[in-house]
Amino acid sequence: MKSNFAVVAVFILKLLFDVDFVNSLIRRDYSVIAGKNLTIPCEKKSDNETISVLWTRDGNIINSNMNDENSLVFIEITSNDTGLYKCSILKNSSSQSYQEEIVHARVKVKTRPSAVSSFRARATTIIAVLIWEVWRNRTGNSPITDFTAEMRRQPDIFPNNTEEEVEWTRLDPSHITPNARQLEVYHLKPNTSYQFRIWANNEVGSGEIKLTTARTKAPTEEKDLIMRILEDAKEFDTRIWILAVAIVMGTLLILTIGTSVILWKECREYSEDESDKDLVQNMHVILNPGFCDDDEQLRLLSPLKTHFYGYSTHHHHHHNDDYEKDMTFSRKMSIFFTGNTIKRI
Repeated sequence: MKSNFAVVAVFILKLLFDVDFVNSLIRRDYSVIAGKNLTIPCEKKSDNETISVLWTRDGNIINSNMNDENSLVFIEITSNDTGLYKCSILKNSSSQSYQEEIVHARVKVKTRPSAVSSFRARATTIIAVLIWEVWRNRTGNSPITDFTAEMRRQPDIFPNNTEEEVEWTRLDPSHITPNARQLEVYHLKPNTSYQFRIWANNEVGSGEIKLTTARTKAPTEEKDLIMRILEDAKEFDTRIWILAVAIVMGTLLILTIGTSVILWKECREYSEDESDKDLVQNMHVILNPGFCDDDEQLRLLSPLKTHFYGYSTHHHHHHNDDYEKDMTFSRKMSIFFTGNTIKRI
């Protein structure tokens, strides 16, 4: 149980401190800003078997930069000091001599970014597009935080070989996102030369400046525009025009036919609805001549009488009058249609 606990403890310490307890090897990474000082200790106490301490860089022996404690010291470190450093001790036992590595130190020096690559400008009459690229190994071992770009009109050169003083103007945005690889510049003057410059920034500072020059195009005159149109007309294929017209006319024909069919169906349905309404009204008149919509009209209508024939009006005059009076009634009938079927009468 104790041995298992010890193994787990060793594994955790190795993850936290990157220490190899089997070989007593210490691994460390150093990231230092250029111009700072750095000391890498060789943390192995000397004993009677130790003869000397040896430092190497990328496999090459270092004979300098060590102090009395066998530590490696850098004064105002530079990018040239980047590399993998190893500290080894030489031992001499009773049987043989051997070398044991104690420290592996990887040093990374942060510097200002290098100049961007492939920086160029594409200009039209009043607009210019700045385009650039960035190589991963030219960021100064530190992520780029933003870019900065400026522009100015190209200075004139005087006869005495002196240059006109023209101030640089900062382009918007002032802090260009690090993922951007192009920038549009507006409101330029036609037929004018401009200078553009850009640089990258990281936590160390501003990088190397890259400069490019571009000239905007002259405004297009009416005669030039006509000449361009004529040149395009000469190269234009009439078959393309015929195909385009055929497609448009075909589309219009399909839309016309579809619209006509829809209107014909709506007119037909409307005519059928009107015929049904006339049929209902006629049925009301034929089967229910005393039909009215409200009670007031019903009260004003004289009641309909039904006469029964076959009786003698001379001998049964009084009887028939009473019978006719008793048989007098008013009729009201309603007809309901569902489609073409009579539901209720």
